[in-house]
Amino acid sequence: MLANGASVIPQFVPYIPQLILLLWAFFVFVTYRHRVALPLYGIVCFLFVLSFAAFLYGEYDEGYRFLKLFFNCLVAMLLATGICQRYEENFSEAYSEAVLLFTVLGIIGLILTSFSSWSAVSSIGDRVYHTNFLTTWLMDGDFDSSHTLFSPFPYRLQSMFDEPGTYGMLLVPAFFYFFFSSRFLGAAILLMGVFLSESANAWVLCVLVMILKAIQLDRIKAKVFLGIMMLLVTTVFWSVFIQLYEIKTGIDAAYVHNSSVGVRSDEYAYVFNSWAYHVLPFDDMKVESRFPDGISVSYINWYVKSGFGFLIVLCLVFWRFCMKLMVNFKTGTHDGWFPIVLGATLLLSGFQRSSFLDNILFMTLTFWAIFYSDINKRAKLVYESA
Repeated sequence: MLANGASVIPQFVPYIPQLILLLWAFFVFVTYRHRVALPLYGIVCFLFVLSFAAFLYGEYDEGYRFLKLFFNCLVAMLLATGICQRYEENFSEAYSEAVLLFTVLGIIGLILTSFSSWSAVSSIGDRVYHTNFLTTWLMDGDFDSSHTLFSPFPYRLQSMFDEPGTYGMLLVPAFFYFFFSSRFLGAAILLMGVFLSESANAWVLCVLVMILKAIQLDRIKAKVFLGIMMLLVTTVFWSVFIQLYEIKTGIDAAYVHNSSVGVRSDEYAYVFNSWAYHVLPFDDMKVESRFPDGISVSYINWYVKSGFGFLIVLCLVFWRFCMKLMVNFKTGTHDGWFPIVLGATLLLSGFQRSSFLDNILFMTLTFWAIFYSDINKRAKLVYESA
């Protein structure tokens, strides 16, 4: 989380975090035995072929981009192996406590912004990041992603991640872990983080987690208590929820031309109407002129650039995820649900966020959740049967 991917720390402390990350990957490479699932071979080959095709078509910028993603993928596979060896079956706790720490520090950072305007500044194109090294806020032109609607603080909470929405989605699996482990103080802090992030998707997913917990409880009194608490929170914040979704969906007249749903709807409509022009990689790159600010839906961006091959790879990933889901339902235990929630959150984010499998952090978490999380359990089963 600190070294690469959706973290903004390398923006302010360059080279050192990436070097530490690569050293860890090298240590894993020379130390541990590696198991690679068949779909991962497909992803690696797919990225390599795409980089080669891009250079062949004269799309040099895309060629370098996919070549970088190819190496990111190799590093992410090593890191996923390292996670299995380092944490065995306790990664869910380690991940959740790390996110909790980011949340506590981020809230402290937001409080400090109310007393001091000091910040370090770094930019990527039109995006200007400010940080007091406890939290970050983003100035990105007309989008103004860190602008708050309900928060008592001047900026949305995003901790040290690139966007409030990214941070909100990473909060959901950690909230699931704390809430289902009955560690309610940690869950309450994370729920506060979700609220301060003002991420509509994170709000909905956390409500679903609470509903699932209410269904799972055995005692009627506990179910009633949790139901009353959820109803009370919903009643108090109902107007806030409605206003946020009016803005996100463009119902609010002030946001009708720049809403999240409106922007993404245009992109989905384009692909549904023009999918045949993008069957082959880099078949029609003129689409960039249609979306000069970039494509905000990760899956659409991947399909437009890489063609029908991406859909095949995506189907392999979803197939593996569905297999894990069915195994969990058959066993009837709760031990394997954290990887399911983490994987589902990341896969869902690809339908509405621009960065899915585009960085080492998301790649590593996705690979671990879908392909690596049960390696230690399989090893124990083999050992016990022997």
